[in-house]
Amino acid sequence: LGAMAGRGVPGGQPPGSRPGAMTDEAARTWLKKIRFSRGVFEINLGAPQLDDVQLASFCGALEKAFTREEFGLSSDGSWMPVNVDISNSRLCGSTLPKFFKCLLEMQMAVLILKMHKNELGDAVVPAILDLVQRQPATSNVSEIHLSHNIISGSGAQRLIEGLCKSRRYEGSTLFLRLEQNRVWAPDKLLEVLLQAGYPVAATENVSQRAKPGVAVLLPFFCSQKESSTAPVAGAQNLLFAASPAPSPGDTRGPLTPRP
Repeated sequence: LGAMAGRGVPGGQPPGSRPGAMTDEAARTWLKKIRFSRGVFEINLGAPQLDDVQLASFCGALEKAFTREEFGLSSDGSWMPVNVDISNSRLCGSTLPKFFKCLLEMQMAVLILKMHKNELGDAVVPAILDLVQRQPATSNVSEIHLSHNIISGSGAQRLIEGLCKSRRYEGSTLFLRLEQNRVWAPDKLLEVLLQAGYPVAATENVSQRAKPGVAVLLPFFCSQKESSTAPVAGAQNLLFAASPAPSPGDTRGPLTPRP
């Protein structure tokens, strides 16, 4: 970790510190990754050296040293909008639940979440759905970037269904990038979702961020990795029949995503 610190990503522990310790200096170094501009926080951690251990260190720095007052904000308990960039890194996702929990405990309302070009697979889907569902009622995640990862067709289906079932996007659109993953037959998956009544759509227009009546907009979804052009052995790569979409006007609250 010390070598990484010299390359732009601070180490979580200096030499000689006890395991799990976070020094004030290390915490301050991490918090330099946070900017506040025009009423929105920007957390920019994306770097080739960022892995799950480093992300856990950032969480430790937030818990130890982050204060609203440092950015000229009052500690009134209101939610703070934040854009998060952890792209172009080496994340496998084991620390994402901790990272998302940390943001929620700090009352940071995520607007844009960039996680593209990592090594994230199907295991991250529950954490993402939980983050979306636990946002404040007045704010939604508007963009999630997950392209160039290793999510399978099954994982993509569970994510898209879960986002629609959360009822967070009735009347609004989530811009979800899932291209260049390991989704076999993405056109067939879209067909399955649409036939089940899910308000999703694909687009080739990357500048289109919303579409009337569409909860989840998927740019370039049918452009997947070459390894995804043929079936792959293993249940996680098989397409499943979609569970029923929520009925329009149903106000019973979020549905539990399929296991």
